Amino acid sequence: MKRTFTTLLSLSLFVCFAITGANAQVVWGANGEGEFDGGLGDWYTIAADSADVWVWEADATANFRQAMIQSPSAANGCAHIDLAGLTCAIIDCANAGPPPYPQHTAILASPVMDLSSSATPVLKYSQLLDDLNGDANGGYFVLLSDDGGATWGDTMRLAIVNETNGDVINTEDISLPIDFLANKANATIGFSVVLADFYAWMIDDVQVVNETISDGVVPEGWFTTAPNWRTPASQVDLVPLMADVESRGNVGVENAILNATIQGPSGLEFEGSLEYGNLEPTTNYWNVVWDEFYTMSDEEGTYTISYELVSDSEDAEPSNNSVSANFVVGGNTFNKVIPESEAGANYLVGLAPGGGNVYNSYANAYYIPNGEGFQATTISTGFEFTSNATIQPATIIAHLYLWIDDGDGIAAATNEKFLVASGEYFMDPDEVNFFELRNIDIELTPDGAETLELAPNSQYIATVHVNPLTPGDFNDPIRQLGMFVDTNRDFSYGPMQFAFENSGTQVRRYGSMWAPDGVDGTPSDNLNRTLTSGITTQATWYIPLEIAIFSDADDINNNLNVSVYPNPADTDVSIELALESISEKVNITILDIQGKEVIRENRENLQNGVISINVENLSSGVYFANIATDEGTISKRIIIQ
Repeated sequence: MKRTFTTLLSLSLFVCFAITGANAQVVWGANGEGEFDGGLGDWYTIAADSADVWVWEADATANFRQAMIQSPSAANGCAHIDLAGLTCAIIDCANAGPPPYPQHTAILASPVMDLSSSATPVLKYSQLLDDLNGDANGGYFVLLSDDGGATWGDTMRLAIVNETNGDVINTEDISLPIDFLANKANATIGFSVVLADFYAWMIDDVQVVNETISDGVVPEGWFTTAPNWRTPASQVDLVPLMADVESRGNVGVENAILNATIQGPSGLEFEGSLEYGNLEPTTNYWNVVWDEFYTMSDEEGTYTISYELVSDSEDAEPSNNSVSANFVVGGNTFNKVIPESEAGANYLVGLAPGGGNVYNSYANAYYIPNGEGFQATTISTGFEFTSNATIQPATIIAHLYLWIDDGDGIAAATNEKFLVASGEYFMDPDEVNFFELRNIDIELTPDGAETLELAPNSQYIATVHVNPLTPGDFNDPIRQLGMFVDTNRDFSYGPMQFAFENSGTQVRRYGSMWAPDGVDGTPSDNLNRTLTSGITTQATWYIPLEIAIFSDADDINNNLNVSVYPNPADTDVSIELALESISEKVNITILDIQGKEVIRENRENLQNGVISINVENLSSGVYFANIATDEGTISKRIIIQ
């Protein structure tokens, strides 16, 4: 997960400009050599597999997803590698199942360009890049050769900007400094796709211009935000500060300063800066963790963390100088993503590991700064089926582990996890529908620990294990709900994890984890799976952890037959008891989210019955009803509207 490149020109990312600068002079392509008017012309494919070819596409449209490149000369065609078409020629895509799929590698090579009079060459072109499953060792690249294509002397990886499986596929106008080819008479450019399966890459209107560009960039892919999207006010934590900086132009950036600000419900919470001095051309300044942290406020509300790069240079593209993300303080739940109930839409997607394994574990790591006086009550989760028309029976096991990290920062192995609590949910096809599966609440009971009171300054892992009852009926795993981090940077915890790992703090913070290699779903199989944090840079799960005020009673009994209704409530709450025997004393205490007692009711000699409590004077929000009986104590969450 760690990124080790800091100033490598060979991994420079592209830069997009809306227009050609006033100082630009076209040195190749002025006569339409890169327009692909009626064909590829002198452009050609280099590939080990004869089937992996770039072709001329007359209508400039990707066949599988029907997206059209919006280039200036799209009407006369474009160069296109139809990855979906190549894949579907090998497998039945209508019944493909989960990946991996066949992968394709091919280069679209230009004719030789005479750039001997170009001291500051810049490659400009339009592209539509629609990617699905990129191999970790592959991707999309621009290759540069100064010997007519005999060898490739420089390689530049292209970032994936279009959202995975997004509804809109945007055309990008690219400007890429290619100093490697400055004053070269036998220059060749290659557009290289490596180990990709879907969907398409289209190229059009290729030119090389002589132009000077200064462009300081804060890329969207790698900057820190809070350890969680939502953190309870009682558990506010540190936020590390870090954002990548890049100089993407062919001239440097003078006196560059990275500013960081955090805006809260009451205004500016934090501001700071990091001085970089002069940035060298086409150089990356990655992974610079700040010495200071932001200590989160306990004021409930939404916060926005922003980074902005300023300099004394005239910046070619000011729109790429800043990034931002949001996080929330408040409530009683740790969460890495926005619940669909709050988002107002079923926006989360079902994610599962490749290979078709049906026994999987998914987890979110939560650091608890202030555990004393609080207890874990509920782990929630959500799933969807993609290939099965009906719900398949399965048992979902929830485990809460205390994680004592040995310092490797990579995985929670068996000897590092200590089971604290557990719960179970049976996915019954006769009792549940697809919509209800998107939010499952699993109440926790002590398991391996005396109580559910949380330890301070400790790392916990909220885990769900998926155990299908009839694994042979599955041609696709039950998919855990989550979100790709390239879709919403509010949920991207890889940078945060990296920053904590390299900040010298005693306890690190983590995002999502998983174990995609379960064997048979037995208790020992579930407990002995090693949870790895590598998924953090790709996706984040919906697995919130709810906490509550810890009851002082030693006899917590979450199996008490007690129900609370209506919930949510506005004027009255009914607490119904069905005890095994008469309880001499029944004490009901309602606490607010800060643990303050707001209502107390006492009854005597009660076994079965309903206790009605007036709550119309309480403010809207979340409360906890602690019901203490001779058989034990149970805590119930109440929402007041």
